Amino acid sequence: MDLSEFSKKRILVVGDIMLDWYLDGKITRLNPEEPGAPEIDITNNKYVLGGAANVAANIASLGGHASLLGVVGNDQYGKEIERLCKIYGIFPILLIDEKRPTTIKLRLMAGKRHIARASMEDRTPISECLEEKCASFLNGRRDDVILISDYNKGLLTQKVSKKIIEYSKRTNTLTLVDPKPENIMNFQEADLICPNLEEAKKIVGNLADYEDIGKALKEKIDCKYALVTCGENGMFCYNDNGFHRVNTVAKAVYDVSGAGDTVIASMALALSSGYSIEGAMDIANHAAGIVVGKIGTATCSIDELTEAIKNEKQTRNS
Repeated sequence: MDLSEFSKKRILVVGDIMLDWYLDGKITRLNPEEPGAPEIDITNNKYVLGGAANVAANIASLGGHASLLGVVGNDQYGKEIERLCKIYGIFPILLIDEKRPTTIKLRLMAGKRHIARASMEDRTPISECLEEKCASFLNGRRDDVILISDYNKGLLTQKVSKKIIEYSKRTNTLTLVDPKPENIMNFQEADLICPNLEEAKKIVGNLADYEDIGKALKEKIDCKYALVTCGENGMFCYNDNGFHRVNTVAKAVYDVSGAGDTVIASMALALSSGYSIEGAMDIANHAAGIVVGKIGTATCSIDELTEAIKNEKQTRNS
């Protein structure tokens, strides 16, 4: 597979921006103030782009040109997101909401173990003023794909979501959505939706058969492609040409944090580069297989993806 077209693609990511804050250390003893709870000496402290920002980071890491549109607070964490975007080569379009904090996910780690997770966030819908500002940034853009990354944190109101879909139809721009079940009807007529299996069942009911789930999703949302990720069981897609499934290629799974972000990012690049849905799924499957082998929220580089595809091809031909 030739992935060189990725470097020519412009992807606008619109969604809920987060900052993942990792505190890593060693368990030294049990906490005398809380019997049974570990006491950890912190040895490493780092910030990582999360949520929609991680989608943009994956696009940039895979060689694409990523822009990121979303809301942050007027705080140090919003500034940290802007700093990290510049490091990744992401063009940030960050709307400041004076009334809410930047969404943070704090993860306390001990080696490869997640000890605890804490959040600081405000999930209330953004104001009408911010809705208008968000929609206004769509005008005049020339993107190959608009990618909507919904974490149900307040940005993707019905008004904002509808305006994005309407704009994409008017400009013939490919639109991919990673939705949350609560907001799914906001994304009708998107080109592709990509929930995970648990989310898909919340949307269409607890169907057992994968093909039935895909068909029900496509009919409910009136999308071209209903793609569902299934963790260790790979992913499947239903469209007008029928049902297609691929099994995971992951050799080791350490952490599934952000794997869905990698899937939707690589699907956007592959589909806009002319790959068929089956070819795009194969690429996304390899990219996700790389990311789940890493600790924490992570990205897949174009070199890692190229090498993984090359190695699998050699294995099949040997």
